Amino acid sequence: MSVLVKGMKMPDSCHECVAGFGGYCFVATAESDGICADHGRPDDCPLVELPPHGRLIDGDIAEVIAFDEFDVPENGDFGDGILYAADWIASQPTIVEAEE
Repeated sequence: MSVLVKGMKMPDSCHECVAGFGGYCFVATAESDGICADHGRPDDCPLVELPPHGRLIDGDIAEVIAFDEFDVPENGDFGDGILYAADWIASQPTIVEAEE
């Protein structure tokens, strides 16, 4: 599982990061020694920047529904099934709001 800190900008270094204190990283992975880098961020930094995006939903659920509920005709034409899928996806709860 992951945690998203809304509005937090990616720090340029461990010393700018809210997860570091006293030279130690408090979100470092178990495989890391947790010691903050002197300059910049270490290669194994667990922080990941989320690029600008639209509304994010749980796409795995959509994939399961699409394959379980649609009967694909022999000619491969989904027809109204695609419209149904679009409506279903639009109705799913937002996991992460859209950002510019």
